[in-house]
Amino acid sequence: MKDEVKRAMSKDKEKKTPFPRLWLFVLFVLGALVLGDLNQRMADARRLEQDAILLEAELAELMEENARLEAEIAVGNSEEYVERWAHQEARMVREGEVLVILIGPEGEERASGMPAEPDAPVMSNLDVWLSLLFGR
Repeated sequence: MKDEVKRAMSKDKEKKTPFPRLWLFVLFVLGALVLGDLNQRMADARRLEQDAILLEAELAELMEENARLEAEIAVGNSEEYVERWAHQEARMVREGEVLVILIGPEGEERASGMPAEPDAPVMSNLDVWLSLLFGR
C-alpha cells in the first residue's frame, strides 16, 4: 500500500510541476521583453535629449547669424551706403564732377579688371612641319 501511495504522490507531483514551470518560463520571457523595451525607450530618450541640446545650440547660432544679416541689410538699404557704393564702384558721377578713366601702356592689364587676351601658343618649326605632314 505504501508503494501505491508513493506512486499516487509522484503522479500528482508530475502533474503539478510542469504547469508552474510553464508559467515561470512565460513570465521570464515577458519580463525580458518588457526590460528590453524599457531599455530601448531609455536609449531613445537620451538620444532625443542630446539632439535637443544640439538643436538649441544650432538655433542660437542661426539667430545670431540672422541678426547679423539683418543689420547688413539695414546698412545696405541706407541711402548713404547706396550713394557711396554707386560713386566708388559703379562710377556714378555727381553733379560738377568729371569722370576720368586711366588707360595704361599696352603691356599692362586694363583698368577695368578684364584680363588681357592670352597669347597664342608659340610652336617651333619642327612642330609646324610635323603637324603639316602628319596632321598632329
